[in-house]
Amino acid sequence: MSTILFRRPVTKVVAAAILSITLSGIGGASPAGVFSGLDGSWRGDGSIRWRSGETERIRCKGIYEVDSTGDRLEQHLTCASDTSKLIITSSIVYNPEAGVITGSWNEGSHNIGGWVSGNASPKAIDALVQSSDKKFSSKVSVVTRGQQQTVTIVPQGLDVTAVTVALRR
Repeated sequence: MSTILFRRPVTKVVAAAILSITLSGIGGASPAGVFSGLDGSWRGDGSIRWRSGETERIRCKGIYEVDSTGDRLEQHLTCASDTSKLIITSSIVYNPEAGVITGSWNEGSHNIGGWVSGNASPKAIDALVQSSDKKFSSKVSVVTRGQQQTVTIVPQGLDVTAVTVALRR
């Protein structure tokens, strides 16, 4: 299957936004680690809102791999709309003493990547996703309730004004 590119010049922002779904693993955590119990498959859909007011549906599926401490998350995510496909991999680490997350991400079909940083608790994340060239960033909020995760992304200064995705086990 060939990769379809976004029809608009905001692929990097959407890639960063989709990466933020990686962070949606918070929730249902045990004392073993904030990502504990998240191994496995997740699916969901949502929407991308453009500055023009137009919206586009997006569908995502991913695999989360959590280490034995529950504080490291490796993620493989594929998201697609009618006009695009993104393939994201990321590695996120939670520091329990500081209550923060740090990590890196890469979008393979467009060869871009960057960093993730923020604060985390068992049911919520507030983070910043940034490209390594620092040309864009996105604020990310994740709320987890039971087996559902709601991710809201607000890119800064670009054609995409918001991305919202709900994932389910």
